[in-house]
Amino acid sequence: MLDELGSEGPVVLALEDLHWADASTLDLLAFLAHGTARSRALLVGTYRTEEARTGEALHRLASSLVAARAATSLVLDPLDREAVEGLVRSASDAAPSDALVEKIFKRSEGNPLFAHQLLTASLRGDATLPPALRDMLLADVGRLPEESRWVLRVTAARDATPLTSC
Repeated sequence: MLDELGSEGPVVLALEDLHWADASTLDLLAFLAHGTARSRALLVGTYRTEEARTGEALHRLASSLVAARAATSLVLDPLDREAVEGLVRSASDAAPSDALVEKIFKRSEGNPLFAHQLLTASLRGDATLPPALRDMLLADVGRLPEESRWVLRVTAARDATPLTSC
């Protein structure tokens, strides 16, 4: 199908959050990566590097695709303050205050998804994390050992500051 679509023009297939993929999805990705090497299809797969643990299926697949020259690996760094400021300014009608930009930058740690969600929340006048973002973070925290979750709870309670306090 990708070859057929590629005959009409370039095709991009993006598979996001591969750190949550099951074995059959990773098998499909391996098949497509090797099978479309000479076609006009570009496969883009994204995953959190910290979730692709050494020796696990995703890490093995990514390493083998790069070694076979069937893939190129790009590690994206967090956005710097200037990039977060650009994201915040482009996503809002009115120019946000420098204090709000700084708060979003610090709180998001340069993560574009978090920065955008925090801006959306602040524009609504909401000082809490948006529910979808909160649920995603809680799912990640839920996979941690109990001792780690306890440290996060203590740290979060100590460092909690409202986003709209700027």
